[in-house]
Order: sequence, then structure tokens, then C-alpha cells
Amino acid sequence: MVNYISQSAASSLRLIRTDPTSVYIGVDSTNAYPSTGRPSVRLESKRTFQRGLFILDVAHMPAGCGTWPAF
Repeated sequence: MVNYISQSAASSLRLIRTDPTSVYIGVDSTNAYPSTGRPSVRLESKRTFQRGLFILDVAHMPAGCGTWPAF
């Protein structure tokens, strides 16, 4: 169970951040959220695409049941 939060909330919780060469998108793995759901971010586009080439260079990709991303 997740609780999608705003960009500003995710930034203040350091779930999203940038440095000169990369972007970090992560989760809060130190706290428990039994009833409200774990804070999470969702990347969305206001545009839709019927076709295209999308390149993603990932330094670390989570693996296993229930992990993101659903690309």
C-alpha cells in the first residue's frame, strides 16, 4: 500500500533529489507506515505517446514481486 505524495513533499523527505550527473528516486525504507501507506512518487506525463524510443539508463533497478517501476 502506498501514499502518493507531492513533488515538494517528496523533495523534503529526500525521496527525490538531483546532483550534477544523476537523478535519485527512492523510498523511505527506515519508517513503518502500517495504516497510511508508504510515501511514494509517481512520474506522469501530461502527453500521451503512440510510439517512440525511450531510453532509460538506470544505475540500480529494484527487482522482485511488488517492486517498481512499471515502465
